Amino acid sequence: MSAREELASLLLPQRITHVISRAGLSQEDFGKAIGADRPRVNAWVRGRSGISQEYAEKISAYASTLYQEDLPWTLFVSDRRTPLEEAAAQLAETGRILEEAGQSVIGLLGELMPLLRQQAELVAQMRTLVAELQRREAANGDA
Repeated sequence: MSAREELASLLLPQRITHVISRAGLSQEDFGKAIGADRPRVNAWVRGRSGISQEYAEKISAYASTLYQEDLPWTLFVSDRRTPLEEAAAQLAETGRILEEAGQSVIGLLGELMPLLRQQAELVAQMRTLVAELQRREAANGDA
């Protein structure tokens, strides 16, 4: 299996980890080799940050030398979202759904309020009828 195929079979964070391990470097030393600081490299390794084209090109050049194989820079960027980006997108979608649901509830309340008023009127009429029936029953019992 070629290095390209092997790396392509991994998720982006694992690709970066694989390159760092193959080079026998720490995240900090790998970062120095490509001009990135350790926190940035750590964010890539943890899948908390995407990799810009600039850094993907630097990683590609480094990895191509390391593996002695031409590795395209696109191998080190992801068309998939990081977990944080995915969570943010899901949160935004949840917010949109809740907003729609809220608008639906407001619409239903507009329809429900007249029905509740009618119900209150009917209950009042029923109480009046029950009171009248009780009065008549009592009057018939006295007779």
